[in-house]
Amino acid sequence: MGKREETLEKLQSVREIPTSSVKLVRMLQDPDARTEEIVKLIEFDPGLTAHILRIANSAYFGGLSWIQSVREAVMRLGQRFLLQTAMTMLMSTVARRMKSDYDLPGEELWKHSIAVAIGTEAVAERLGKGNTDFFFTSGLLHDIGKFVIASHPEGWKEEIVDRVNGGGKSLLDAETEVLGVNHAEAGSFVLNLWHIPEFICEGVRYHHAPGEYPSGHIMSDNTISEFIHLADEMCYRGEIVSKENYRPSEHFPGLMDKYGLTEEDEADILSRVKERMEETLSIFQG
Repeated sequence: MGKREETLEKLQSVREIPTSSVKLVRMLQDPDARTEEIVKLIEFDPGLTAHILRIANSAYFGGLSWIQSVREAVMRLGQRFLLQTAMTMLMSTVARRMKSDYDLPGEELWKHSIAVAIGTEAVAERLGKGNTDFFFTSGLLHDIGKFVIASHPEGWKEEIVDRVNGGGKSLLDAETEVLGVNHAEAGSFVLNLWHIPEFICEGVRYHHAPGEYPSGHIMSDNTISEFIHLADEMCYRGEIVSKENYRPSEHFPGLMDKYGLTEEDEADILSRVKERMEETLSIFQG
């Protein structure tokens, strides 16, 4: 068994981490799901109930009447906020297992995930994409593989970080040398275990190498991976979080040209990210 296959087999243990959050995500992706089913699922999870009630009564909805029931909260928040809430709780579950730093300190890596979520959605809006909710979700989950690798009991993180800091390797190269996969593929694999929609899994898998997206794939194009890549790079370039170990992307200039994005567009998108960061962190982290 090669390194890649061995790593993916060991990642099977991550299957058991999320519960209600993943079920809620699946339900919200189902156009036939009824409100009663959604309410019942939330009510059976005290943590999810408390989180959703807190968001429904947050300053974001200031001036509206106080919400006391899950049903009222579901009606107030709507599908977009419910989906984003479920995804952030899923990410939080994984992030809490990360005991020490990876390429960024744990808190910075979490903030970077939020920033890229906002940025991916902003890129989609700038380019006139209709439903941008899943772009936020894809951006939020893009680095979930880092959290999974850094918190895995096998102790993979230490060897990878040593190769980056002591050997001058890029993070992606160090991960591939140690594990046979990088964090993008590891993250996509885990998301598939959780039955996250395939177009999100594929966007995560190819977000560092959108040019490697296979032609004739079941998913028609790699727009999500390209938008994540653009937002990811913009957030590093704009120093939304630390640029430690950052290496400029060779794909970024070509993607900017492909979508007709200018430096002014990049500045506007970064401005949007900075404006929404604190608001989003306060809503979803409490």
